Amino acid sequence: MGRILSIFNNLSLSKKIFILSVLSILVVYSIVALVIYFQSKSKIEHYNIQALTREVSLIKEQLAVFDEATKDAAEKFMKIFQSMASGIKPDNDLC
Repeated sequence: MGRILSIFNNLSLSKKIFILSVLSILVVYSIVALVIYFQSKSKIEHYNIQALTREVSLIKEQLAVFDEATKDAAEKFMKIFQSMASGIKPDNDLC
């Protein structure tokens, strides 16, 4: 570390200013890139959570539609069997 400081001290003023300005630009660029990264990561996570929530609600709606369709189909089959054999009395609690 001492050798680097001695080399830096032996440089001219314009070279010292140039090296320090390059280092400060790199530090500022790194900080800005880090801030942008965390903001975009946060927004992407928020968007993905919203998309997954929409997918879950869509699946729930599809299950409800499927349930209603199967109940309707079971009711239709029950009516067909009732019309074929009038002596059969279905128990709706089991259907």
